[in-house]
Amino acid sequence: MKTAYIILLTACTLVWADVPSISADDPIEFDEATQSMKAKGRARLMHEAFQLLSETIQFYKEQNRIEAKGDVAIAAKEIRLITPAVSCDMKKGTIDSDTFRLGKFPFFVEGNNIDGAVKDLHADHATLYYGEPDPFALNIRSRTMELEDLKILKLRHSVLRIGKVPFFYLPYYQKDITDESTVRWNGSYGFDKELGKYVRNEVLFSLGHPIKPGFLLDYYSKHGFMYGPAAEYKGKDFDGSLLTGYMRDTGNRGSDRFARPISESRGFARWYHVQGFGESIDATVKVDWSKDQEILRDFRPNEFDKNQYPDNFAEVAYRGEQTIVSAFTRFAPNNFQLIEQRLPEVRVDFMPYKVGESSLYLDGFLSYAHLRERRLPFAATEKRHSDRVDSYIGARYPLAHGDWVTFTPVVGARVTHYANTSTEKSSYTRGLGQVGFDLNCKGYRYWDFSNKTWNIDGLKHRIQPFLSYRYIPKASQGSADIPQIDRENDNANRINYPIIDLEHLRNTDELYEMNILRFGATNFLQTRSGIFSRDLVKLDLFQDFRFARHNTQKTLSDFYSIFNLTPAPWVSFDWKNRYNWESHSLAETRTTTTFTDSDVWKLSLSSSFLKDKTHEYSIDGKIRLSLRYAIKAKLTYNELARRVTDQRYIFEGHLGRNWRYEIYALIRHNDSRKTSEYGIAFELLDLLSSRQLALYSEDSSRKGK
Repeated sequence: MKTAYIILLTACTLVWADVPSISADDPIEFDEATQSMKAKGRARLMHEAFQLLSETIQFYKEQNRIEAKGDVAIAAKEIRLITPAVSCDMKKGTIDSDTFRLGKFPFFVEGNNIDGAVKDLHADHATLYYGEPDPFALNIRSRTMELEDLKILKLRHSVLRIGKVPFFYLPYYQKDITDESTVRWNGSYGFDKELGKYVRNEVLFSLGHPIKPGFLLDYYSKHGFMYGPAAEYKGKDFDGSLLTGYMRDTGNRGSDRFARPISESRGFARWYHVQGFGESIDATVKVDWSKDQEILRDFRPNEFDKNQYPDNFAEVAYRGEQTIVSAFTRFAPNNFQLIEQRLPEVRVDFMPYKVGESSLYLDGFLSYAHLRERRLPFAATEKRHSDRVDSYIGARYPLAHGDWVTFTPVVGARVTHYANTSTEKSSYTRGLGQVGFDLNCKGYRYWDFSNKTWNIDGLKHRIQPFLSYRYIPKASQGSADIPQIDRENDNANRINYPIIDLEHLRNTDELYEMNILRFGATNFLQTRSGIFSRDLVKLDLFQDFRFARHNTQKTLSDFYSIFNLTPAPWVSFDWKNRYNWESHSLAETRTTTTFTDSDVWKLSLSSSFLKDKTHEYSIDGKIRLSLRYAIKAKLTYNELARRVTDQRYIFEGHLGRNWRYEIYALIRHNDSRKTSEYGIAFELLDLLSSRQLALYSEDSSRKGK
């Protein structure tokens, strides 16, 4: 029957020109007196700009106007409009309606009146939700709203609200609704024995341009308010963030590690910026300033845990075909850190260059640096400064035998000039040379072995043995004249392989003679995984044999081993180890065993041992009760103290679609400034994140059922 009515309507268009395509379940009625036609029963109108569904649709020929009533739904591209009744001017392509609901994922709008073209709508007394409405949803109540080209949203005289509760006024607001949410809010409320009751807030506003301004505002009942500006920004070629805090601390502040009393005036600032200029130039800036070393540990422990060793630097680098030219500065705004400042260091690195058709490769660098190391108050340090020109040129000549062995002789020279010295000399120049070689081999073996339980399809063992030798004679020459600023870091080489090549040594001002042979091997045990391979086992081994020794060094270095076992995607074991031959004992070891079941649960067991310094075990777990709720816990046991030193218990949940919260309890026995803390933390989420899309899908499926 419906087809017959459409055929009848098509025939009538010979008399009724320019009639839109209308169909319905019931017979279509024509009224010659009013020059109108009416469609009833799931009526449908097709227009080039939109589709309209309604209980009744009436078309007036002379006015070229549509009146639709009863559960009206208009769909146009990604937008959907629901209203009890609507009037459409077919010539102008505009609509006019009273009470309405409008959706364009992830936004939802409801209001009292809407009119305009479908692509450019105007609404009065509208409420904009980020996601569908719920009692806790973030929303903006606006006197007027404009949506241009289904993308740019303009609001005037607006109030930000959570549910029905207003908290911020916006006289004008413009936003690209394809971007993230209007407000990002991270906060927490809780109690800490040292801080008292506290409220922490970080708020950022998305105002439709690259910069998202905001603020930090905290309150601590035993110390007072902390406040400061915050921001994030992102453009096509740049990205950055800013977080600051200042307070007049009226509580018990204690002293720092130098036994200096902490001032009442406290603050911190963190700024990070990266930017590209074309395809060849990059710039990076990182500022991490604190007025005292304890402010983040006291009031922002999460920030402190992320970065316990502040670094402040700026760098601009140009990448050419054969060179990298960079200007780097590292500065020391904090009065509690001993920093080797570079004010600045300008450097040119020459990439390996192949000489003609031979196998000879040349590389090197040239740099100038003004170095400074200040004396810390109340600490046994000396003030040093140095103007240094450093250069290196090296040559390598790889000799390959087939594809399984390569022997590479290495020679190089490094010349360093100091414009000022630690003695009465006006300047000093040091020249050093190195000779050596690198021997690299490759081998493999394959076994036709399979195991369905562990998803093993064949086994392949790849081994890459290596042998490296370096001889750098008389490297300690002039040590009395050289201001020793770039020194050897005792912690840098604990688990990592120590550097032995003259070109890459960073302890430029504290070099010593090296005559060293390094040997080791890298091993892989792999299996097929589709068209790729999967590592089941990885084992790195290396050992240094020293023909020349410095200070307390022994002929045999510690034996290094790094082991990784992943027999299946749901289990992994990592082991990093240093074995001391002299004491026949472990000098350092770290282990981590992890079990996972997709996103349902995760359990990690780890240990950390450093001889005479630390010996800890920890267990860290998470179980997801549902898509919305999870439980997390972590316990750390210190063998030296013979007690559990850190306990963390967290219940994580989602409130509506906009909010994530954590109810937490933290108990510490290893920190003199922090003992226990408990509270609730919350975060206003971006609905476009993968987790929020999953929540949205889950809720939609439940409604469908």
